[in-house]
Amino acid sequence: MFKEWFVAQTKWLENANASDILVCQFALVVVLVLNEKLLKSETKTKAIAAINKATVVSEIERAIIKVFQETNTVEQRHLTANVAAMCQIVEKRYAEPLSLGSVAQELHLNAVY
Repeated sequence: MFKEWFVAQTKWLENANASDILVCQFALVVVLVLNEKLLKSETKTKAIAAINKATVVSEIERAIIKVFQETNTVEQRHLTANVAAMCQIVEKRYAEPLSLGSVAQELHLNAVY
């Protein structure tokens, strides 16, 4: 889903005759947003270097998709089972009125925990 979204954005920028610099800036913003989930600073550094060295949009797309894939891997590795379960509940039911207490109860946890 992310890959399709990102590729669609870069295609839109290409069709709008956006400059290479604008596409790079957009990609850097995406890296910064993904950085909120990244635990390894070298991943961000490598992504920025790859974006800056890119000569075509497809190279930027590959760099961003690689960052996204690594972000998911890092995130899954560092979450406890309880935190991962909580994230799944929120992601699946974000449109519903959720509370800390109701999610904790569903997971058989204390809300303070």
